[in-house]
Amino acid sequence: MRIRVIGSAAGKPTPRPFCDCRVCRHATRHGGKDVRTRTHAHLFLDADVGSEPRYAIDLSPDLPAQMARDGFRLTRLEHLLVTHAHGDHLFVDGLRWRPSIRSAFKDLPVLTVYGSSAVADRVLDGGTDLAGLRLRMQVIEPGQRFRAGELDVLALEANEVPAPALNYVVSHGGRSALLAWDTAPWKDSTWSQIEGERVDAVFTECTAFGSDLEPGQRHMTFDQVREMRAGLIARGVMSADTPHVTVHQGDNGGLTHAEMVELGGRHGITPSYDGFELSV
Repeated sequence: MRIRVIGSAAGKPTPRPFCDCRVCRHATRHGGKDVRTRTHAHLFLDADVGSEPRYAIDLSPDLPAQMARDGFRLTRLEHLLVTHAHGDHLFVDGLRWRPSIRSAFKDLPVLTVYGSSAVADRVLDGGTDLAGLRLRMQVIEPGQRFRAGELDVLALEANEVPAPALNYVVSHGGRSALLAWDTAPWKDSTWSQIEGERVDAVFTECTAFGSDLEPGQRHMTFDQVREMRAGLIARGVMSADTPHVTVHQGDNGGLTHAEMVELGGRHGITPSYDGFELSV
């Protein structure tokens, strides 16, 4: 598998409007990896060719800008895993625009959206005509194992509202990756759900990527991510050598991308950026 991080920001992009912090000023002046759009990722299987994904995780409201920047169109997208119902992860209008395309709508594959009951409520709000949008909605419960196309997926309970919210372990061809963003430190129930799993890559959130920060209540600081990493290693879910990448990174931590790289590198953690890619 190959996972490409299209948007690596938290709920507020970097730079965020009206903010004059040093991180936002640096992003405005220097661009590059310090400019982060909101969370969206593509997953490619080994046999996939080209830049058009069939699998994605979350749908960002920054999607039009991401498409223009990276040159993809989502015309082949068949499977969308959604972590939770917040608007920075579930761009419902983007789904509802599907019939308004000026190309042949019938050429779009049917898109299956996988998510919690809270995600389904948001997708279906206002009487959404799934068939008319060439959509399917598959409601997933925490702890459930299911198939998404060629992927085997384990849904985990994320510590986020509106509940239920989900993290995922995705597997294909004997390789697995943990996708765990937009969550506060896991509850005991989630640690029980992942017991016995073994993954080849870990993607966690780190909304406040910085040291000496107060613990987050709805998202994680760098120290909390380190604690999660230690828990995953202690349980044999990952090893100390397993790639550990952070996404969902805000300006909250007060560090530029280069400073995050320096801090994370001391602890085996790699901060992503828009366009980051990892083969699993």
